[in-house]
Amino acid sequence: VRRTFERGFADGDVSFDEGDEGGHLYIIQSGQVEICHQSPAGKRVVAKLGPGEFFGEMSVVLGEPRTARAVSIGQAELLELDGATLDAFRKSYYLSFEDLAQMA
Repeated sequence: VRRTFERGFADGDVSFDEGDEGGHLYIIQSGQVEICHQSPAGKRVVAKLGPGEFFGEMSVVLGEPRTARAVSIGQAELLELDGATLDAFRKSYYLSFEDLAQMA
C-alpha cells in the first residue's frame, strides 16, 4: 500500500486548497500538516496534525468541495487514498477511518 499511495511533500507544499474537489483523503506517515481557513480577517489555523492522523475525509465522503487548505510543515510523507480505494478497503475489511490510520 505504501509504495502505491505514498507521496512526499516539501515544506509549504499544498495538499489541497479551499474550494478544490475532494477526491482524496490523506494519512500522515511522517511530518506535520497544517489545516487552515482563509477569511477576510486573515488565515486561521484550524489544526496541526502529525503522524497517524488523517485529513480530507469529509470531502471524499460528502462529495463536496474542500473547506480548508492543507499545507505541509517541513518534509511530510502522506498516504493518499481516493474514494474508490477507501470504499474498497472499508468494505473488504470492515474498517473505520481510525482503523486505516492505525494500519498506516
